[in-house]
Amino acid sequence: MAAGLVMGQSSAGHSLALRPFAAVTRPVRRRIAAYRRVGPRERVGERALERLQRREERRLLGLARGDSEVCWPSAEREPLVTVRIATYDRGPLIVERALASVLRQTYERLEVLVVGDCCDEATERAIRSVRDDRLRFVNLPARGTYPTDRRLRWMVAGATPMNAGLLLARGAWIAPCDDDDEFTDDHVEVLLRAAQADRLELVHSRALLETERASWRIAGGPTLAEGVSHGSILYSAGLRFMRHSTTSWRRFEPSDWNLWRRMQAIGVRVGFLDRVTYVHYLGVYKNPGASERGPSVSPLQRGRVPDSIESLPSGPEVQVPVDHGSSRAPSEEVIHPPPPRG
Repeated sequence: MAAGLVMGQSSAGHSLALRPFAAVTRPVRRRIAAYRRVGPRERVGERALERLQRREERRLLGLARGDSEVCWPSAEREPLVTVRIATYDRGPLIVERALASVLRQTYERLEVLVVGDCCDEATERAIRSVRDDRLRFVNLPARGTYPTDRRLRWMVAGATPMNAGLLLARGAWIAPCDDDDEFTDDHVEVLLRAAQADRLELVHSRALLETERASWRIAGGPTLAEGVSHGSILYSAGLRFMRHSTTSWRRFEPSDWNLWRRMQAIGVRVGFLDRVTYVHYLGVYKNPGASERGPSVSPLQRGRVPDSIESLPSGPEVQVPVDHGSSRAPSEEVIHPPPPRG
């Protein structure tokens, strides 16, 4: 074998390919470089700040619960659920994918709240073209402040409109969704019923995760430490005092994972639903004109989303046919940090 090459097997298990060693190790080297940009003082300071905040968050959780074991603002069987989507420069893709999946939910009592991070005109125009009384769009006048380093920025970008969404939400439950991902049609309904049945304040499920173009695996597990997609969660609006951190990059931790970990640390009642309710795509950045050629064809639209790991044909990864003539452009690399630890 030529020096500097690595032999690999495809996820389908039937083809071999040679990849330069540098290409294989590049994502790891980039992550290490980004981690080194976070100084020891910043990491220690962020941990100390989080410990101080934890005391106050525990106190607020107790106040939100009152005499109950859960902090539910409403005990209705059919409460209003706010689907919160933060966006910046996604363009028509947010309508074709995220909003389309939200508006076809089997659970109908929804508020669909889209908060723009001072988003661009194309994105605003696409959102305002949707005619549905459940949709509410708020565009912030200024974008949040994030790190200049691309990897560190990825960890917290969108935290500002997400926090604004918590203040604006009218629902008793919050269902986050990324602007380039999609829900399964029963996402809200099955997560809400699971939370009600077990008296949970947060419930999470598995997600179908795109690992590379047209290649997917099921992510998530019974514990949050196994990793959870941002949109595969439903939680009580009684927890709205818990905000997304805009500085969790100092712990080299995405703001959503940071939030779920902090919730668990103060004693939030957490449960797991063992089924796929969310489809998480590779990040798509700066896709000029892509959406104009037609909406993406997703595994969800093809009816290929498995309910659980047991329903996969073999192994944790499966090839899902995707129309390569569709609107999707080549995706940028997405960094998946290790699961958060205490």
